[in-house]
Amino acid sequence: MVRHGAFLSVGGGVAPPRILYSLIVPDSFKATLEDLNEAEFKVAVRRLSKFRCRKELLTKAQERALWLPLKAGFFEYPRRVGTQELAFQLGVSKAAFSDVRRRCLKALLEDYFEH
Repeated sequence: MVRHGAFLSVGGGVAPPRILYSLIVPDSFKATLEDLNEAEFKVAVRRLSKFRCRKELLTKAQERALWLPLKAGFFEYPRRVGTQELAFQLGVSKAAFSDVRRRCLKALLEDYFEH
């Protein structure tokens, strides 16, 4: 699941041996299901819907400025990529990348603690 960018949103027992999971799958839903089936999980899709954010928190450029570091391993420990390389890939200076990242984090945290 992780290699497709999927992550667990909610999980809990329904009735043994069943467990109900809510997943967010930004890349490939079909590939994620295939991986689960190959791992011999019995998967039944109860509902499928497109994720909708409550409001537009980030611009497309800001989303890209967070998505690229996430996929490149910037938030891992140890980091697999540094700010200089990410800034280069985004076509901005290192200072501009740091500023965008800070503004994004602020917007996300304000929204998170508001709700």
